[in-house]
Amino acid sequence: IGGFSALWGVIFLGPRAGVTFTEEFPRGKEAPQPQSAIFQSLGVLLLWFSWFGFNGCSAMFVFGEGGDVAARAMVMTAIAGASGCVGSVVISSSILSQNQILLSSAHNGILAGLVSITACCATVEVEGAFLVGVGSSIVYHLGDQLLLKLEVDDVVNAVPVHGFCGIWGLVATGLLSSRTNYRRTFDPTLANECCGLFYGCGWEQLGANVVFALALVVWTASTSLPVCYILHRMDALRVVNLDEQVGLDEVLHFEGNQNAVDMDMDGSRRGGQARSVANVEFPTEMVERGMPVGDELGAGQDAAMLQQ
Repeated sequence: IGGFSALWGVIFLGPRAGVTFTEEFPRGKEAPQPQSAIFQSLGVLLLWFSWFGFNGCSAMFVFGEGGDVAARAMVMTAIAGASGCVGSVVISSSILSQNQILLSSAHNGILAGLVSITACCATVEVEGAFLVGVGSSIVYHLGDQLLLKLEVDDVVNAVPVHGFCGIWGLVATGLLSSRTNYRRTFDPTLANECCGLFYGCGWEQLGANVVFALALVVWTASTSLPVCYILHRMDALRVVNLDEQVGLDEVLHFEGNQNAVDMDMDGSRRGGQARSVANVEFPTEMVERGMPVGDELGAGQDAAMLQQ
């Protein structure tokens, strides 16, 4: 749900200022660099650690057979996250980025594996968790290339990670859930009907999961699309162009001399030499384009021109 809600959001939001897309395969984009690889890595590791509680505590209790279920869910979570990371790095370094190991591919591979294993963490075997993780890395990169082809600027790749890999997790549940683990986790009387296709239970569970996935996509579209469209029509999704390029950390959250920030931004609008405030270079593209700026426009007109 979150992944496909993000899809409608980024479609109506549009690409960030200055983002350009390449045409040839593998597709990519020129975009602002991430701020901190250290904070990204720390965030992913914290998410991975928290996912053990998220999946393991879904057993509801951790004693008796419930303890076995919780422990198995945590182990499968670790396997899928690790295999998703390795698979993503192999794909990006051997196919997509000419032998370069990208940290973003490792991060998103971990998250793709964690998202995908969530639906089936208590019902798959070790080999199943590994296949779920490797499959998630393939789905992630295919989804990423699709969005780049469509020129959709998904900054953190939320759509392929949480949307496409979420669907893959539901499909994998219908393929790889074992009869033994289903019996231990859920209703033993349904184990012969609700295990995965690869474990001899036919197409019923897989078909039910595919229908469920389609229902989630349709429901998310019916709720998120109207909201994003209304916000788009109200010009409530984006900040003005100059604020976007300077950065909202400086515009809204700068704790230094705000008057100096305002003076430099006004100077850049008037065509003066843009100075650096808190290591931020203020753009002068409005003057270069010959647009009226500063006192030549009223406040409302100024904002409208900045949005252009």
